[in-house]
Amino acid sequence: MTIQFFNGVTLTLYELFLIFFTYGFLGWCSEVAFATLKTGGFVNRGFLNGLICPIYGFGMLIVVVCLTPLNDSWPLLFLGSMALTTALEFFTGWVLEKLFQTKWWDYSERKFNVKGYICLEFSILWGLACVLIMRVLHPEIMRFLHWVPHRLGLCVIALCVVLGIIDLAATVSAIRGLQKRLRRLTAMAEGMHDVSDSLGGNISGAVQAVKAYTEEEKAVLEEVTAMVEAHRAEEKALAAAHRQQEQELWDRLRGETKEARAERLQFRQSEFRQKLLEVRSGEKRLIRAFPALRVRDDQDALNRLRKAIDKKNEK
Repeated sequence: MTIQFFNGVTLTLYELFLIFFTYGFLGWCSEVAFATLKTGGFVNRGFLNGLICPIYGFGMLIVVVCLTPLNDSWPLLFLGSMALTTALEFFTGWVLEKLFQTKWWDYSERKFNVKGYICLEFSILWGLACVLIMRVLHPEIMRFLHWVPHRLGLCVIALCVVLGIIDLAATVSAIRGLQKRLRRLTAMAEGMHDVSDSLGGNISGAVQAVKAYTEEEKAVLEEVTAMVEAHRAEEKALAAAHRQQEQELWDRLRGETKEARAERLQFRQSEFRQKLLEVRSGEKRLIRAFPALRVRDDQDALNRLRKAIDKKNEK
């Protein structure tokens, strides 16, 4: 099946699929290489688990279809590539955040960014990369793809489509699982916070009561001291009553309610630490693959989970 596009570019459906999967794979390779240089170790980058970064496949497919007629003019090719890839990156980041309430990359700390989805630095980089690919690499890739036997190419495409669908389902499942885990961790953290607030409030209230009581006692003692010679017997009775009340206050401060809440807080902290360590491989890959990952309502839980994973990897 041959498709003729608006600008006269003609490609078969077979070629479109091969271009998409080829550049998706090369994009994954470049992401892994970049992550290795940055972290010093292998990180399976990309949205999917497999060897494909779909955004690179779609990006180069759009550039090849739309900008092939501009291949002889590198300034126009650069500007067009920069505009198309930047628009794709912005649209992809926006859609993924709307679908999963998660920001997968964030350029907010870089200059001239738009809502953290895109920034001028990477837009220029994409434009230069596309010029290099279109003028040097792409002709050689197309010669190689045309050299591959047609039946073998069809088998590769069919296999990639099937594996891609399975991979996408597994990735979405992992994302949903990670979101549920983060919500549970957030709820547990809030529960611990409530318990600690309750315990702290109990201690604080008792201390304030003792403080108020002590100030009142001082006033009484000053008055008693002034009248000591005339009311010695009354002074002894008052002192004994005060000591009894003070003892009752301290007994309540150190009572069972405080101990029970402290034990409950300790149990929840232990349970929270255990949950941090129960991370599935798919969820762990997503966290490591996207260092700038941001979750709308559970960012604190994600930060705790990331630290726990890093600490476990160091051991």
